[in-house]
Amino acid sequence: QETNITLEEKIRLLDEAIVLSPNSLDAYVSKAEAYYSAKHYQETIDVLKDVLEDTKNGDVQMAVYSLIGSSYYELHDYQSAAEIYQMLTENYEVSEDVYLNYATSLIQCGKNAEAMRIIESISSDGDETKQNFIKGEVAYINREYKEAESLFLSVINNNTAADLTYRSYLNLVDIYRYAFQEKELVAERIEDENTKSINIIATIMNIYALSSDPVLWEEKGLAYFNRAVFEKNNDVDDLNEAINCFQNVLDLGYQSEHIYTNILTCYEYLKDYSSALDIVNQMKAVYPESEDQIKQLEVLIEQLRAGGWLN
Repeated sequence: QETNITLEEKIRLLDEAIVLSPNSLDAYVSKAEAYYSAKHYQETIDVLKDVLEDTKNGDVQMAVYSLIGSSYYELHDYQSAAEIYQMLTENYEVSEDVYLNYATSLIQCGKNAEAMRIIESISSDGDETKQNFIKGEVAYINREYKEAESLFLSVINNNTAADLTYRSYLNLVDIYRYAFQEKELVAERIEDENTKSINIIATIMNIYALSSDPVLWEEKGLAYFNRAVFEKNNDVDDLNEAINCFQNVLDLGYQSEHIYTNILTCYEYLKDYSSALDIVNQMKAVYPESEDQIKQLEVLIEQLRAGGWLN
């Protein structure tokens, strides 16, 4: 009975199977699928790379590459995902989902012309939900963000295709970010982009159990920060929410200098220079190779505390 088995127990059993039959690929693939189902995407990739080295079976290779591509996609590593999807579409007969993932990955990489070529090759077969999703992708590419928002919301509201609904939610996160960044450039602006982004991310985390996704936490933190600084006159509550979001990214094990810098910037706007210096000290411990740049941040904060531009 597998219903209540934990991921750790499942992996232990599969590792035992691998020891007993080290030349059998089935246990490796099952191990990767277990990691993928548990949203452990990097572990999925690591296991499958070993499988690729040991098989020349075309069907197995296609299945493995598809799972690797999906893992990169879920990790928001769109460049790597696009490379895998390109190889799949050129060498195998793949599903429409692969083409949709490929197109979305290309959009995220700024390769809109290539993405449009892929989208135009996809048939909607008279399916209204699929038609609206494809139209939404086209509007997104053309920076018609309000139109794209409307189309993706219609896909979500129809809720007749689970995968397209999920994709539409994620696309809306990107659309609200770009719509805010380019609000002076677009013909028809979306109102309250940051608030909509915050709400849609909360919905995604709830519906799809993605509260351990560091990319979504970072997106949410940026939306809170942008709303605080650009819409609400350095709102204290929003700045603290942004800090909590960025801290969640670090707590989930995703280490990046820019996340620390984001937290530090929030503390600067809050004029909480002691906490900002605490972040600087954390950065010193984590990134000793960046000592000179971090020292510059420390000097800047001391200047602000003495009466800088935020005062």
